[in-house]
Amino acid sequence: MEYINLYNPIELNKYIKSLIKDNDMYYIVIDEIQNVYDIINPVLTEGKIVKAKKNDEDRIGFVQVVLGLMKIKNVDLYITGSNSRFLSKDILTDFRDRGDEIHVLPLSFEEYANARRIDLEKAYEEYSLYGGMPRTLFYDDIKEKEKYISNLYHLTYTKDILDRHDESKYNELDSLTAVVASNVGSLINPNTIANTYKSEDKNPVNTQTIY
Repeated sequence: MEYINLYNPIELNKYIKSLIKDNDMYYIVIDEIQNVYDIINPVLTEGKIVKAKKNDEDRIGFVQVVLGLMKIKNVDLYITGSNSRFLSKDILTDFRDRGDEIHVLPLSFEEYANARRIDLEKAYEEYSLYGGMPRTLFYDDIKEKEKYISNLYHLTYTKDILDRHDESKYNELDSLTAVVASNVGSLINPNTIANTYKSEDKNPVNTQTIY
């Protein structure tokens, strides 16, 4: 809560620029930048901070802050955020080749095995079961590891999808994910899955959604 005022794009911009005091190189990392809310340009509100609604024009948000910081020659800027906002097409639209995307992937089996430093067969069993998310390496307790993966699924991946699309579709998404997960290693026919939902009188699932 100490820095909650920095969700205001004007305050965030002021704070960061106040830290740049000379011509030395500054490396700035802003995490979860999607928490910065859009405001209506204060010039139009007599200096008052008014949160912008979805269709309001003349808005200022994190995009304007980032574009402004990118013009400072001695600033190397890195931003991260929720996938519900930071999909590739959004980045391309907002920043139009002004920056580079860094794709961060789970660990490969080679990377996982090198980090675990245990018998390869045992490492492969773990990797097949828990996957290659780096933080799984920090948990020796199975329950803690399973809790982390469950939270990652429910609080990150599922939430990002629902935030971007339809928050009321949680049950359908959860059910669909379970069906797809149960067929790992097998060919999946989206039409068959969609027809199964239809025949069982479940809420209809579009084949494009399954893709």
